[in-house]
Amino acid sequence: MIRTPPSSSSYSQRYDEDDAKRQWLVATMPLHLEGGALAWLALLSPADELLKPAINLRTSILTVSLSCLVLAIVLSYYLAKRIARRLVALTARTEAIRRFEFADTPPPQSPVREIQSLIETIQTLQKTLQSFLRISQRLGSEQDLPKLLLGTLEETTRTMNAAGGAVFLAADSCNELQMSLLYSAESGAIACREKSIPLSGVMCLFSQSRSSVIIRLNEDYRWNGLDLNKLKVDPLAKCVSMVLSPLFNHDEKFVGLHLLVLEGDESPHPARIAFIEALCGTVAIAIDHHRLLEGQRALVDGIIKLIGEAIDAKNPHTSGHCKRVPAITKALAEAANDESEGPFKNYHLTDLEREQIHVASWLHDCGKVTTPEYVIDKSTKLQTLYNRIHEIRMRFEVLKRDAEILSLQKQLAGGDPELLKNELSRQCVELDQEFEFVASCNMGGEVVRPEDLERLRCIARRTWIRTMDDSLGLSWEERARKKSISPVAASKEYLLDDKPEHLIERHAESVDPTLYTNLGIKMPAPKYRLNLGEIYNLSIGRGTLTAEERYLVNDHIVQTIIMLDSLPLPSNLKRVPEIATGHHEKMDGSGYPKMLNKNELSIEARMMAIADIFEALTAADRPYKTGKKLSETLTIMKKMADTGHIDPDIFQLLLRSGICFKYAQEFMHPSQLDVDQGGIQAFIQQEEFA
Repeated sequence: MIRTPPSSSSYSQRYDEDDAKRQWLVATMPLHLEGGALAWLALLSPADELLKPAINLRTSILTVSLSCLVLAIVLSYYLAKRIARRLVALTARTEAIRRFEFADTPPPQSPVREIQSLIETIQTLQKTLQSFLRISQRLGSEQDLPKLLLGTLEETTRTMNAAGGAVFLAADSCNELQMSLLYSAESGAIACREKSIPLSGVMCLFSQSRSSVIIRLNEDYRWNGLDLNKLKVDPLAKCVSMVLSPLFNHDEKFVGLHLLVLEGDESPHPARIAFIEALCGTVAIAIDHHRLLEGQRALVDGIIKLIGEAIDAKNPHTSGHCKRVPAITKALAEAANDESEGPFKNYHLTDLEREQIHVASWLHDCGKVTTPEYVIDKSTKLQTLYNRIHEIRMRFEVLKRDAEILSLQKQLAGGDPELLKNELSRQCVELDQEFEFVASCNMGGEVVRPEDLERLRCIARRTWIRTMDDSLGLSWEERARKKSISPVAASKEYLLDDKPEHLIERHAESVDPTLYTNLGIKMPAPKYRLNLGEIYNLSIGRGTLTAEERYLVNDHIVQTIIMLDSLPLPSNLKRVPEIATGHHEKMDGSGYPKMLNKNELSIEARMMAIADIFEALTAADRPYKTGKKLSETLTIMKKMADTGHIDPDIFQLLLRSGICFKYAQEFMHPSQLDVDQGGIQAFIQQEEFA
């Protein structure tokens, strides 16, 4: 019900029904009737029925909006988790790279462009670091310069995604750059026939700056006479650039040129050029380092050969020994390395071991510089700095003159001339025969028999008259060795004698027992350094050396041990003393100076022992013997192998490898080659020559 009439021409009002509290919407509007009468039209409608569609629409919108919001939250959470998972994996990968732990698994992919870009950047960073580490490892471990340059250029090409490259090295006394390496990313290393480019044409590019120079190649891919078509450049590449980077060492000396060919749609980025320059600086240092090492190695090798050649030059009778022994030793080592079965099937040579064998074989007799030359050259028993047989012959001449004078004196005194002449003739013949016997004893060619020693002592008891002071013209050492000074008056002297002054004392410092013990030397030294006694030397049973002289000769290996042990040898040459000083040991342990047996000797030392013996037996330049024929040499060495003197396996290797015959053809006189390789093979089977 309308309680209050409307005051306006149009009116709407919400009314509440008192009984049911139901809301009604009322709308009134005036109506002007004819005759000026005013009437009102009222429209009433329940509010809930009128607004129901709008309310339903509002509810639906709110429901859909809320559902979309929930779905968006869930979807956002899911997407965030997926993105976060890749970021976490990327973080872990980055942390691993920080610890230099590089994964071989492919990196995670992401649909998000920015994240994918970050993944690719980190992957590139990993590859670059890996490349740097591989290059650093090569620089530190690779000893061969060509292999080092190949590995470095390979890594550079891979890292820079280049078509290939080349490395040129500058020689010290050359106006050209020699191509050391040409590398293609597709086909690897390419053989280059000593291609060179003018040094002046390259240096002018770096006259103003040490930075890399970028040169865009023409379609024929040629530069400075170099044909780079071998690198197989992509013909579809819009831009092919050549990056030339100079290589300078610590002293700012130009050592080479690094060339890299890059493909792309545009010129190389400055960051890529900076990477190449940083790498080239390292390569230049490595080249200089290897050249210094090669120079030092060449210097050491030259000094080693100088020592060996000096030893050979010191004694013309053993000249070439220090050259020939290395040739045999190294040939045996290579032959053993080539064996695929038998006792040497597990023997494998490395470059380090080859260098040790080379150095050791050249220095195996370096101690001979301390051995008196006359001892090494001693070809007769009475030889010192000269052959003392001349003194003894003069004494026999004196005895003959004395006999002649005495015979003449007796004739003047009235004696029977005929009888005296016959007696003089008999005495002269007897003296001649005795001298011939003494001279034959001096040669040392045959074993001295007991009856020969007795005859020698009888001859030695003859006397002659000395009338001059025998202390005149002596050095202070010679005077010190004389126990007493003989008077000037006439004195009887034995024809042959062992005098006190013939004994030369050993200096106390010449043999240090502590040092010898520490070095494992088991070679007892004789009481005297030398015994020059005439009877003593002529009584030598075999050969021409006394026990004292034999010790001096054998002592050269002790001096070799002392010399080599005192050297600050680098780690790659630590085995040189052991290899060089074992060639006088025997397989049964009866050799010298340490009395080592087969199990205590390295295989290289045993090889050198055979090389030393084979060379010594066949050498034709020794003053005390002639060079033996090849068949005789091998027969002697076969007996040595059977009696525990030398290693029988290595001796068999010497035979079947053909080393002995090749050596004989190169170094022995043709008259010594009485057997060919076929005869040697028969000797292996029959163990004797026909």
